[in-house]
Amino acid sequence: MKAVLITSSILILAVAALRPLLRGRIDPRVQYALWLAAALRLLLPVNLFTSAYGALALLDRAERPAQVAQAIGQIRVPIPAMSVEDAIIQASQEYGKHDGVVRLEPSRQEMDRAEELMRGLTLSELAAKYAHPVWLGGAALMAGWFVLVNARLGRRLRGAKRLDGVDCLLPVYVSDALPSPCLRGAARPKIYVTPAALESPDRLRHVLAHELAHRRHLDHWWALLRCALLCVYWFDPLVWWAAALSRQDCELACDAGAIRALGEGERIPYGRTLVGMIAAGRTSLLQTATTMTGGKRKVRERVRLIARRPKTVIALALAAALILGLAAGCAFAGAPEESPAPEGAKTLENLQKRLLDVPEELRSSVKASASETKGALNDIALVSYWLDVPAEWTEEFHPWLLSVYKLEALALDQTAGSSAMGHEPQPFATDGSYYYALRWSTAIEYAPEDKEQFNAAFEAIRDFATREVLDTEGVEPYTSSAQPPDALQERLLDVPEEWRDKVSASPALGGEAGCLASYALSDPKWADLWGGWLLNLYRMDEAGIRGKLDSGEWPAVDIFARSGDQYYALTWPSDGRYQDGGDLSGEFWAAVNAMRDHVKAAVLAAGGAEPFDPYAAPPYFFSSTPTPPLPQEAVQAVADRLLAAPRLELSLAPAGTSRVYAYSVDNHPQSGQPAAHYLANMVGDFTWEDAPYSTSEGADALRLEASDGSASLFLSEGSYLVLDGDGNCWKATYRSDNYLFPGRGESVTPYDYLRRLVFDSAELYALRSTAVPDRGQSHEDVVREWAEGWEGAKTKTAPGSPYACTYVRIENVRADMPEFEDGPDFTAQEALESFCENRNLDAEEFGRTWFGFRYDTVFVPVDQSEDGWLWAGNTRYYEGGDAPEGALIYSHVGYIWRTDEGWTCTGVGTGW
Repeated sequence: MKAVLITSSILILAVAALRPLLRGRIDPRVQYALWLAAALRLLLPVNLFTSAYGALALLDRAERPAQVAQAIGQIRVPIPAMSVEDAIIQASQEYGKHDGVVRLEPSRQEMDRAEELMRGLTLSELAAKYAHPVWLGGAALMAGWFVLVNARLGRRLRGAKRLDGVDCLLPVYVSDALPSPCLRGAARPKIYVTPAALESPDRLRHVLAHELAHRRHLDHWWALLRCALLCVYWFDPLVWWAAALSRQDCELACDAGAIRALGEGERIPYGRTLVGMIAAGRTSLLQTATTMTGGKRKVRERVRLIARRPKTVIALALAAALILGLAAGCAFAGAPEESPAPEGAKTLENLQKRLLDVPEELRSSVKASASETKGALNDIALVSYWLDVPAEWTEEFHPWLLSVYKLEALALDQTAGSSAMGHEPQPFATDGSYYYALRWSTAIEYAPEDKEQFNAAFEAIRDFATREVLDTEGVEPYTSSAQPPDALQERLLDVPEEWRDKVSASPALGGEAGCLASYALSDPKWADLWGGWLLNLYRMDEAGIRGKLDSGEWPAVDIFARSGDQYYALTWPSDGRYQDGGDLSGEFWAAVNAMRDHVKAAVLAAGGAEPFDPYAAPPYFFSSTPTPPLPQEAVQAVADRLLAAPRLELSLAPAGTSRVYAYSVDNHPQSGQPAAHYLANMVGDFTWEDAPYSTSEGADALRLEASDGSASLFLSEGSYLVLDGDGNCWKATYRSDNYLFPGRGESVTPYDYLRRLVFDSAELYALRSTAVPDRGQSHEDVVREWAEGWEGAKTKTAPGSPYACTYVRIENVRADMPEFEDGPDFTAQEALESFCENRNLDAEEFGRTWFGFRYDTVFVPVDQSEDGWLWAGNTRYYEGGDAPEGALIYSHVGYIWRTDEGWTCTGVGTGW
């Protein structure tokens, strides 16, 4: 409809602009016929032909209006969906369901949720949602108004009397209920006159000539068409304007037709009759009868044209015809399909060829190849660049400059944070389906004497590659907010790299309807157990899922997402042979959990689907009395929600004190702390069963909560129970006895597990400082300040932490020494370069922007046993008399480098 509106507007404006120029210079009947072009454009929803100079083609090439329209479509509606107060109240109520806490001040999560509740729709979203029903409703109202207007006129004409003995082709009736004579009826038209028309035979003859002219011009049918177009295009003011102007031209044409039938001698008498018979006022545009009404200005115009006797000016008529023909041609022409790019154009098809064509000024020093990249991204590298690669280069020396990659969104996500080959891909452009990224080495890839040549070549080839990609037709600069979703099944079948040698994926299990993906362990040892099957993903409506559940086909199921009337469900084996506690059981559950994470992330990242919990609130998905999931599945669902949140909120409340130790830690695996890793393993390391909840008086309380408030867990010291935020409670039994808890076996509680492996490690990570401001101090002072922050964190931990110390002191600090004890000799250039090679360090900057150090830590641990967690490889009892009893000492070495934030070190060790 947009194309019809645009092109019809052009025609309406063209005809309206020609009216003042043509009035009185051409036959009014010709002027009236010009409106036929606009009516045809409104009636025809298709283009008659294509042209590069048509209106639509010209608009397509006008980039600025398109950009403005797109920007307007994204403007937020100024009226929010909810008031601030109501949004905060609803958000607080939603989060209150998780912990039952009434807060005086809303939390950050509640404020974020309130902002989401207030957010209104964009104009484009509003149009997409309401445009069609609003249009239909308006058309229906207009149709009703049309029926009402014409029905009222019909009722007024019911008492009209037929005139006999009148010489006329149509029946003639007289009625005093009319303001003026009219022609009414489509299939069987009739003429209605007023008593004033009967005052003289000449007046009646003029009136009948006028109405018969209407019939010859088929104006009773054109009036019906005009009303239909107004009902369909009720929202377009130009269509209403065109209807009013065309009706004026209709009367002018009718006057010319009546005079032609009466003869030129009747021109002046006809004009007098017209003045006497036209009634003042307006007639509804939705009335089909051709009444003789109008204002004084329109009457004067009609009389002036009658008296002037318009003669067609040939030149003007031809010019008008040419202008209207061009306008009609533009309006009825669609935009042609894009022709193939001319030879030599910068297209996606020849992008790789152009990238391989190194600029002439670089060909002596830079080589390009299309498939020399090594590693996981080899298959998606477009081209790689090397610094003067010899004919036979070795693994020990390959001066790689950079590579250009063409990545799908999923591949881009999977490589984020990766440093196996250097920098993670840096996306800088997109063609709507793929992303183009640069990647280069973080290690030194050249001999020292080639440094300047290498850096110059790197900068030049990076600028060349970036320019060639961005100059390609259809490629735009990359912005992270513009990533389109990929095809869901392609994402699902792309198994994470670390599992590709263990797990195979197929589109559907035996072509089963609704199954998007099926996963199985590829090792033959699983052939006897379900063929190694791990899990399937289904997309079905509610009836399809209920049918599967009722038939018992699904051993275990997790309905985790919803898109419209479609649900996404995971199903996996529940065979007891997987639960035997042996090695195969652990391998199986690790694969199941990994594929479940992969599938859920792929579905939710593809767009269009929202998380769904069939047990969240009544009415439940399964029944009015829901059947709870198996304990292990229920705990896994809570753990999945905790891990899906951006951060974990951890808090420990020791018994007998009002102190609470609270920390917020990053869930991302690259964050440097292992909390997420151990939380992911927790479900498989315990067996679970439903249990009634009971409190543990006088015990430490541990709480884990997702930063988005979607899930939480509560545990007490000495208790085997785990409580979630929805009131579900489980008893957990540890499966094994390993080095983490030697000799304890099943006595390990879930509190022990999560306290030691999640909370304590996250706490130490949060308390440690890793940067020292550069104030111009000596390197020894830098190391001392950094070490006091790093090691001193052990004195700030919660009671019971295995890292807790009552005393910490740093001594024997050394920095900038060329030779380390039991370490590299930096006086030797080869040793220095070898040390720097894998650490992203510049050997020439040693002692300036980075340096090595050593220090001793004297400390008194709370845990005095020799198998405590603070006993390192060189830990020994401190023999000096200047420390408390029970003091230990160990030595640490490391290197520190300068950044914009200051001197930074992310960890130390007991040796190099």
